Amino acid sequence: MRIKEKTWKYAAGILLAAFISVFSIFICANKVAEAPFFSSTTENLEDTKATVMKLSASTLAVSVAITLLPDDYATPLADSLADMTKYFVLILGTVFLEKLMVTEGVPIAFRYVVPVACLLFLLYFLTKKELFKSFATKVTALALALILVVPCGIHLAEFICEDSLIYVEETIDSAEEGMDKIDEITEPANEDKSWYENISGIFQTAISGVKDLFDYFSNIVKKCINATAILIIVSCVIPVLTFLFFVWILNQLFQLQTLQFVTGKVAALTRAEERKRAKLEEKEA
Repeated sequence: MRIKEKTWKYAAGILLAAFISVFSIFICANKVAEAPFFSSTTENLEDTKATVMKLSASTLAVSVAITLLPDDYATPLADSLADMTKYFVLILGTVFLEKLMVTEGVPIAFRYVVPVACLLFLLYFLTKKELFKSFATKVTALALALILVVPCGIHLAEFICEDSLIYVEETIDSAEEGMDKIDEITEPANEDKSWYENISGIFQTAISGVKDLFDYFSNIVKKCINATAILIIVSCVIPVLTFLFFVWILNQLFQLQTLQFVTGKVAALTRAEERKRAKLEEKEA
């Protein structure tokens, strides 16, 4: 009975592995982009890209506005804005890589990696060699990493930083509003008012000197820096931490599996030694 049960289990495993392989190649690889979980991930990445581009344009507008200040005041703010450029490039590069992994990496995982894992499982069921099972488990883990890590990281970041992303949008709106008012500053001022009074009326801020104007621009620059930091956390830090956590879990599972395999081998050798000793004792008796 036990032999028949094992035979049925192996036959069921072979059929299941073959079915998963065919389903992965012809269905999942072609339809995965339409699945809500992955399509929403792509939309989130496109929204992040658009947000980064808007923030970049807003900082450029602020840098133009800073030219209204004397050099002693404009230089430190201009340096801060210049340092932000490399972070925009970093965020955009990360977003592009994540989108590439979702749009190209996930179908590749279903079309090639998952079938390879199924093939290794088939070889294990046919030969009953633990080596094939070990390789199949590792390839399956690789497929899961390619398929799940980026979408899970993106959705987790969106969930955790939802309120912070609202702050980013508000910062962009403030900077764009200031950009629209720059044109008003450059227009001929009211001759009955001083230059600072005209600026105060445009920005609806009490500006009585260069120091007040510097404080106003400095506040906008600080908001842009904070918004950039939020985007770095959302687009880079949280997805990377999600990937590292996933790798850690897989390492723990592999270590546990390896430990069980080694323990089983040691137990089998121990039982073999005990049987040899028992046979020797029987011969001596």
